[in-house]
Amino acid sequence: MNETQTESLPQTVETTQATGIARRRLLRAGLAAGPVVLTLSGRSAMAGTSCGTVKGLSPMAWASMAPDGACVGTSHTITGHACGRSPGYWKPNCGSSAQTFQPDYKWPVAPCDKLQTLVYGTYQLKSWGDYHYTSFKGVASNDSGFARGVKFKSVFTTSADTRSFSRILIDESAAGNIEWHFCAAYLNCKAMAGSYAVTEAELKYLYENRRLVPGGKQLTVGQIKEFLNQTWI
Repeated sequence: MNETQTESLPQTVETTQATGIARRRLLRAGLAAGPVVLTLSGRSAMAGTSCGTVKGLSPMAWASMAPDGACVGTSHTITGHACGRSPGYWKPNCGSSAQTFQPDYKWPVAPCDKLQTLVYGTYQLKSWGDYHYTSFKGVASNDSGFARGVKFKSVFTTSADTRSFSRILIDESAAGNIEWHFCAAYLNCKAMAGSYAVTEAELKYLYENRRLVPGGKQLTVGQIKEFLNQTWI
């Protein structure tokens, strides 16, 4: 090694170390400012791959990985949360001998008030909450009881949609509109006891502001759907 090379080596090492320290400080500052700490277990992958390959991202993680609604490369690992259930899973299972509401848990909000349910060959009126969900059999999808469950507007108060969660999931399953997505996300919040990628407060903020985090980019309907889609199986 000549004299010039020997003298330049310490400067290169010092510059690299300083750059690394600066990056770590910037990352720590960003995480401290965010509303969610990325500590829950789940699948992980290096950011910069397709967003669809990393499931269960929180609003902060998605905003970091896809600040403009499209994936970009970053220098840290993105960790996913446990995935929830899709709108198709949460849709009331009507009109057959199968149980009206999917297992493995009862709906976390009231999907109806009273329904005509098949009991030993005859239909009887049963009130929601008085019976285990497996008691509800053969309920028609147009049963008026589905219209009187928990209303979407009672949760997402800025919405003009006065239908119940059940009615939206039944009516919109083919269209897959934005309320359909928010219904499933809200039910996941309630059913998963804090392990879902989105908290109830974050979900309401997203609906009202069309932003994942304060100061974040305002998202289109398609980008919001894409975000919510990756939070369930």
